[in-house]
Amino acid sequence: MIKIFRFLAICTIGVVLAASSIAWAQTYKQVDVPFAGAIVTELIGGPNPQGTSVGAWVDTTNVVHGFALTAKGVFMSFDAPHSTATFPTFISPQGDIVGDIIDSTTSSPTVSF
Repeated sequence: MIKIFRFLAICTIGVVLAASSIAWAQTYKQVDVPFAGAIVTELIGGPNPQGTSVGAWVDTTNVVHGFALTAKGVFMSFDAPHSTATFPTFISPQGDIVGDIIDSTTSSPTVSF
């Protein structure tokens, strides 16, 4: 009976140590958009199952644009139609991007774009 208890205790400790080492093994990478005039970059949502993440970047005139970053490292900048600022916040598994915009008539409604 004691041997079984020791075996279970050792297995439990092994699982805990393995799980904690996996959590500590995460790495982080700085993301800077390659667009001319970019002064601030913020990665906000994702990645989705395909590896695409979304974020926002600010240019030298303080205009906020959205961007998508694919798993292959390709950046794509976009602006929501009729907006003066685009803030993507989420990308679905299907690739639909949602977020907030600011335009000349409203002050930040949540929309799909």
